[in-house]
Amino acid sequence: MKNVTVGVRILQALTAAIVLALSVNAIRWQQIGTAPATTGFSAFVGAFGIFAALIGVVGLYISLVPDTAVIVIDGLAVACFAVAGVTLSVRMRGMNCTRASVAAHYKDHANAFALFNSGYKDDPVKGPVYGCAPSSEDNEYCDVPALVSKCHAITADAAFLWFTFLACIVATVLAWRLRKRSGISSSSAA
Repeated sequence: MKNVTVGVRILQALTAAIVLALSVNAIRWQQIGTAPATTGFSAFVGAFGIFAALIGVVGLYISLVPDTAVIVIDGLAVACFAVAGVTLSVRMRGMNCTRASVAAHYKDHANAFALFNSGYKDDPVKGPVYGCAPSSEDNEYCDVPALVSKCHAITADAAFLWFTFLACIVATVLAWRLRKRSGISSSSAA
């Protein structure tokens, strides 16, 4: 059972690391203003998922880490990944990563495109200024294929949030079962 638990913890850590990397990458796209809170929270949750996986593995082999602490941390990880997954999924509602859709809607800040269009501000002289637009001087960074690529990265981030959510649920169940098992064996030995 410990080997299965270690495998699940490794899967949890890997998928959480992918969430962290994709979210940090999305934060780096921001050129104007602050990054959307959704991507910042996803980065935090990815880091917390790695922490939970490490605590879970340490708790398997070191008795100084209480089983209850591992289960509580796992429960928090499940809750955080659920909130981040729902938040990002709701924010992405209606998003279409096709070239035509991204080219037509990258200025739509009320929708998901604000997750990857690098920010926006109203300039009193120039009017709306976008951090990344197909008409920018930095065509390599802001052309439509680059925006489509960013759209796919945000979609992957959401998918990996849900994969890690599932891994956290399995890890929590395994931690609970190991706790019950060790409690039974220690009480029967007395």
